Amino acid sequence: RVNSLLEIERLRTRIAADLHDEIASNLSSIAMFGKIIQDETKTPSKSSIMMPQLLERIITLSQESVGSIRDIIWAIDPKTETIHDLLIRVRDMIISSCRAKEITLIYDLPNKELLPSKNLSPEQRRDLWMLMKEALSDSVEHSGCTELFVITLYDGEHIKIVIKDNGRGFNTSVTYNGRGVGTMKKRAAYLDAVLEFYSEPGKGTT
Repeated sequence: RVNSLLEIERLRTRIAADLHDEIASNLSSIAMFGKIIQDETKTPSKSSIMMPQLLERIITLSQESVGSIRDIIWAIDPKTETIHDLLIRVRDMIISSCRAKEITLIYDLPNKELLPSKNLSPEQRRDLWMLMKEALSDSVEHSGCTELFVITLYDGEHIKIVIKDNGRGFNTSVTYNGRGVGTMKKRAAYLDAVLEFYSEPGKGTT
């Protein structure tokens, strides 16, 4: 009973962190951009050419917030889900994004019977989903890639998921602003997983 209560408390803490990191940050940006637009409309002579870009950014942040809220609701849904079920969900999520960006997606997923049949805990399901979503979104939105590979391997003991793109890559020795890499490392730690990056400018990222 104590273990169950501790697990619930950990899940609540992480959900609170997600709401702070994902939703609160977006809403703060939306409020800031809205205030800029409001101030500019009060002085028509100073109408800014940035107005369309600000409105587009507000729309994007709003859509991202809706998606994040849906992810959080799904993560605490008590229904059971295996690793295969989760990877199918990831594939369905990324297919449309790749089509929109004209990226060739190679998604190699073993048959269901070749993967563990044990159901993921709500915490595992949530952290793995968010980690993969972050990594794939970075490749699709920021790498400039034309090909994206997602390969899942299982040796009977460990699952290895490889996400690889042929995009512009980056210097792994440089510290970049933003939450992406840091958030992925945090989620990997929650999963008791090993997270490795391989990238060079002009040579894509794995």
